[in-house]
Amino acid sequence: MELEKIGIVRPGIRTSGGHERARFLFENLIQEITDEETDTLSLKPQEPLSGFGEKLNHKIWETTVEKGKEKLAQQSSQENMKGGLLGLAGKVINKTINKGAEIVRSSDLFNRILLKNYLTRLAGSCCDSIVSSQYMAFPKNQDGTHLRGLYLPLDLAVHKPVGKIAQEYGDRFTVLAPTKLMTPNLISLGIKEGQIIETGFPFPEEMYTSINPRLEKQKQIHEGNSQHHALIMTGSLGPEKPQALQTAEELLKQGIEVTILCGDNREYYLDFREQLEEIKKHYPDARLHLVGGEEGTTREDDLQNWADLISNPELTLLLTRPNEMLFIGTSLGFQTLLFDPFQTHEEKAYKFFPNIENSNVNKIKHDEEGNLEIPEINTYQNYLSPDFWIKATPSEKLTKINNGQIIKALNL
Repeated sequence: MELEKIGIVRPGIRTSGGHERARFLFENLIQEITDEETDTLSLKPQEPLSGFGEKLNHKIWETTVEKGKEKLAQQSSQENMKGGLLGLAGKVINKTINKGAEIVRSSDLFNRILLKNYLTRLAGSCCDSIVSSQYMAFPKNQDGTHLRGLYLPLDLAVHKPVGKIAQEYGDRFTVLAPTKLMTPNLISLGIKEGQIIETGFPFPEEMYTSINPRLEKQKQIHEGNSQHHALIMTGSLGPEKPQALQTAEELLKQGIEVTILCGDNREYYLDFREQLEEIKKHYPDARLHLVGGEEGTTREDDLQNWADLISNPELTLLLTRPNEMLFIGTSLGFQTLLFDPFQTHEEKAYKFFPNIENSNVNKIKHDEEGNLEIPEINTYQNYLSPDFWIKATPSEKLTKINNGQIIKALNL
């Protein structure tokens, strides 16, 4: 069947790095499934609110960064009571705004405004199918019909409007469940079982092929014949920066090689680099690499840096917030340590661990002497277990699942 153009949605805002990575994955996946070109559609959630949404988005992240500073404020609170109070204030404000944002995202009125705005943008796209990790990207056509929709959730917390969209679309809307743990939640939102495909997390071939050599190295590490190389993920705005700096120093102290990805924010990169250089002075033999933020770095450069790093099987230990990297990293065979959560959906994902059996995920902890603990996990054995909580799926296998249901969903 001849393919009409597939639209891949990008968020179009600076703070949606997870959705940008999903868009990057989709582009590469679909290029491997078909020779047809894709069309990238930029949809900005703040635009329907005529400036207010943009200010709200900025305020959410401004206070989220304050919560990131909480760790340092707590450390200084014994010497400076003001520092402790600022840390507490940042935490309270962040929780309040995150709660408000969650209420807004679940509002029928807000979502109608969003969908109306997106409809205008999509009307001239000439796309028959929309692929996105954003639930907001699936409006009706002006004649009341629907585009075909393929939706990939990036974390365990799925927003309520997804259920309503799925009910409106019917069999033209397909949800890829990266883990079977997600299916009961999707069904509870009103999504029919026939609309859900348990796929594992889908990856282009280059990323997928890094799994086996990474697992082999994990086996060597468990047997004491090799050592981790840690990848620390920080965003362009970096609310987790204080925790990342502290953790980087503790890893270097243990003789572990560390690579840090810091996004495309030049100002953030320069500040981060300065602080890391101070840390490195205490460990002259430390192997420390900072990637991203160099002058002229674009968002596309950042995405390629990210893809290159997670495709490198020498990298085995991932430190990240419980965001989309929780799915991506663990399904690629990384042992994963979680920074503190900063957004509502991250807090929900954070609570799942360490309650999941056969997992390679732990929260960051310290021993009685304050040293970072890297749990003795047999990641190699856990990943190969049939009960492992999330697995990766290559593009070739993706096309064959459920008798080609995904291919049909894309109208191929």
